[in-house]
Amino acid sequence: FTPSGSRSTFASGLSGVSDIAIDSLGTVYAADTDNNQIVAYSPAGQSLGVYGTGANDVEALTFDQDDNLFVASDTGNSILRYPPGGGTPTVFAASSGTVTLTFDADYSHLYVATGDGPITVFDRSANSSTYPSSIDEIADMTFDLEGNFYVAEQDGGTIQKFTSDGTQTTFATLSGSPNGFVLIPPRGRRLVARGSIATSTGRADFALSIFDKNGKPKGEFIFTDRSAGVHFETKKFSDLNIIGDEAGVSGDRESTRL
Repeated sequence: FTPSGSRSTFASGLSGVSDIAIDSLGTVYAADTDNNQIVAYSPAGQSLGVYGTGANDVEALTFDQDDNLFVASDTGNSILRYPPGGGTPTVFAASSGTVTLTFDADYSHLYVATGDGPITVFDRSANSSTYPSSIDEIADMTFDLEGNFYVAEQDGGTIQKFTSDGTQTTFATLSGSPNGFVLIPPRGRRLVARGSIATSTGRADFALSIFDKNGKPKGEFIFTDRSAGVHFETKKFSDLNIIGDEAGVSGDRESTRL
């Protein structure tokens, strides 16, 4: 659909699509469940072919900040992680009956839900805990940029909102039973960059992830200079200034010697 409401066919030939995800470049990925595959499309709808291998009974898709694709597979009762560009996945965690999965606002935890609950939370090392929620018949869930958590409750016909401290309120009441939803965050920009730069002692690797909401950046910055034995990173930075070839970052910081 265009902003004016015009409709056209974006892709065809799929069977039993259970989920759609978009990476940082705007490439669209569809869980072609009945055909046991994940299919990628350019932002214009051009087919880019089957993405990766080993995707059987795919139920849900989501990307992390580095464009690793996380896939819930019913066949293996597992969550698979595909590296950027596809290829052979690795098993991230065991999970059965998954209907939806999403990362939180800073990509530190993966939230996984079965149709009748519970919601399981995995950290990046796949250690799990249970999210304190009594919602049954979960259809979908997502986070906004402020860290608020939204869950579509199919039986109750509501969207429940959880603040970062766990306070629960009803965000919306619907006339029917929701099967899924997309939360459009406040207008802003997302920037993900990684690479290497020359230093006085050799080369250093860096990774930068920025979520710009109304002109206020938040995200993380990682810098590693192995030849100098230095590792520097910020988590949830509150200020970023770039002038010429220099950058200044303010926020929670960790520095270590390698």
